[in-house]
This record gives sequence, C-alpha cells and structure tokens, in this order.
Amino acid sequence: MHSSVRRHHLKRHRYSKTGQIWTPARLNDKVGKAFAGVTVKKVAQEAATRGCGLLVAVAVLAAAILPAVTYAQADIDRIKRVLTDQVDAWNRGEVEGYMKGYWDSDSTLFVSGGSVTRGYQELLARYRSSYGTREKMGRLEFSDLTIRLLSERAAVATGVWRLYRAQDEPWGRFTLIFEKKPDGWRITHDHTSLGD
Repeated sequence: MHSSVRRHHLKRHRYSKTGQIWTPARLNDKVGKAFAGVTVKKVAQEAATRGCGLLVAVAVLAAAILPAVTYAQADIDRIKRVLTDQVDAWNRGEVEGYMKGYWDSDSTLFVSGGSVTRGYQELLARYRSSYGTREKMGRLEFSDLTIRLLSERAAVATGVWRLYRAQDEPWGRFTLIFEKKPDGWRITHDHTSLGD
C-alpha cells in the first residue's frame, strides 16, 4: 500500500486490541443497537465536527445514554414486582395485601363491566364483597404482561388475568396506569374486562 494512502487509511480508522479495524460500520454493528437509533455514523460526524476521536465520542454517548436505559429497566422491574406481590398476596387469601399495589387515595379509579369505583377504600370494599371466601378468590394468575414507561413517573401495563376455581375459570384483560409515588410505583387507574 502506498505510504500516503496508508497514512490516510490509518487516520480514518481505529484499531481494536486484537488488531481488527473498527470502522464506523463495525462499531455500528457492535454498539449501535444500544443507542436506540443513534447510529455510530452520526456519532462519527459529530466527532469530526468537534475534532475529537470517534471512540471518545462513542464513550461519551454511552455514558450519557446507558444509565438512562438502566434506570428505565429498574423501574419496569419494580412494576413487575408490584404485580407479582399482588398475585402472591391474592393466592394467600389476603385481599388487603393485594390492595397494596393500588394508590391509597380517593383518586384511585377502577373501571369494569360498565361500572366505575372511585377511591381506594371503595375499591377495597368491592373486593371484599365480591371475593369474601378463599373459594371465590381461587388462584390468580397474570400472563401476557407488557409494561411501557410513559415518563419517569408514569407507566402503562397490560395483561391477562385468570382465576382458577373449582367450578369455573373466569379470565379477562386489564390495562393499568402506574404512577411513581413516594412509597413506590402504584396503580392509579385500573380498567379490567371479563373475557368471553
């Protein structure tokens, strides 16, 4: 390779510790997916504009983005834990324990079967009335769960609920609005339907 061409080649690329050339395409394949649509090509262009090295720019971008991804996943895991705790409490026959997943507020809303229940205490009374015995409670299961963060303090969860009881197995779908409160993520709006 001609020396001037080789110098130009070396200037445009960086090498990995194993001697492989880290071209923008190779970097895009390795780390581009972690940046949610921010391609390494764009990072390279920004690096060229600012006069900094490509790998330095990638490192700075990763430092800015990856913590946010980590925090988002942590919040999703906390919401999953709320739902898991609800199922566990229900299957122990503890309606009050199940209700800990809801926001203890007069603003909490429950919509189901054409009726609307407003307020934590009213919802607790509804559950106690409808599921007053272990036989009526049965065994609860959530499935097909999807959680999407709407902001740092709000999320929506959808899924399927099913009760396994001696005489029947009612099921349906739910849509839950979660909000991050001082005591953690809590359900503030519950829309639950009964399947056919």
